[in-house]
Amino acid sequence: MKNLAEKTHSRKIRERREQGCRVGTSAKASRYVATELSPKLGHYVATELTRLSRYVATELSPKLGRYIATELSPKLGHYVATELSPKLGRYVATEHVHGSVAT
Repeated sequence: MKNLAEKTHSRKIRERREQGCRVGTSAKASRYVATELSPKLGHYVATELTRLSRYVATELSPKLGRYIATELSPKLGHYVATELSPKLGRYVATEHVHGSVAT
């Protein structure tokens, strides 16, 4: 049986799907990846939502459709999503862990 938090979480995912977004989640890692369902736009952003909700995705320019994931706590600064090529509209999230980089 699902608890209230799981029901609310499932409801939020359904709402996002109705708005044209698909959300993949991993309960153990609390990681979320949101992607646009329309391939024409090619807008992708990866964010990590921790218990403190330190990471948010913001739209830099609605006309250009550019997105970046930033951390609200400037001390860590481990995560960033950047646009690889404005023409392709591709994005990548990187994480620095113990001197290594995961892309």
